[in-house]
Amino acid sequence: RELNARGWVPQDRERVYIVGFREDLAAAGALAAFEWPTPPGGGAVRKVLEARGSAEAKRCELSESQWAAVQRSASWGSSGAGFRFVDLDGVAQTLTASYKASYANLAQLVSPADAGLERPRFFTRRECARLMGFGEDHDVANVGCPNRAYHQFGNAVCPPLIEAVAKNLVRSLGLVTSPGCAEIGARLEQEGRCIKKGELVQEGQEETQRRCRSAMGEEEQDEDEEEAEEHNGSREYLTATGAQPSLRDQLAALTLEQLTSRLEAFDVP
Repeated sequence: RELNARGWVPQDRERVYIVGFREDLAAAGALAAFEWPTPPGGGAVRKVLEARGSAEAKRCELSESQWAAVQRSASWGSSGAGFRFVDLDGVAQTLTASYKASYANLAQLVSPADAGLERPRFFTRRECARLMGFGEDHDVANVGCPNRAYHQFGNAVCPPLIEAVAKNLVRSLGLVTSPGCAEIGARLEQEGRCIKKGELVQEGQEETQRRCRSAMGEEEQDEDEEEAEEHNGSREYLTATGAQPSLRDQLAALTLEQLTSRLEAFDVP
């Protein structure tokens, strides 16, 4: 299906998304149960801009020669500021990998009036991260090649949209989702226990295992383990039957960092 990321972030970004199910899962009802997510609304560009006068914003101001090249371009001649300057109360144009390289003809800019500068400026790397939906903790630094971040963001997918699709996919499979750190933290706080990251991870792993055992049933897991053991977990058997390690084994194999990532990714009711 074609989805527009503007339902999650302030950027007009249409992309085709494909969700597929293994044949036996589709036949069991997963395909019929799957629903495409409802966009919550992505807001306006204004909310992602850095403060006027910030050092990073000033560094993104066009040079005199760059500004002259923009004004000589065909896009400026035909559409002018209406096309080249972003509307802060609207959404940005599609961010592309060539954002900085195509500045003369295509790149959308922040107007001098909105930027508080003499000349227009580019979006900062942090603003591009926000336009894509990356978190504030996402590292945009690249000392060797600062412009590389623009290229990478232009080639990326919108994380909030992907998360929404993934959550609905998990629900359609009837899988038990992992409790989020916020949920576990609230319970620990109610119990008067010291809340530490390591404790959240441990609690999350134990809670996830309890939920998985409850959903699958211990007998079903034991049968899966016995069957896998009987066939010595051979690659041929796994490939031929589609058998998978039990959820218990999958969880036990996770590192703390991987488990933390999963707890945060599937924080749904």
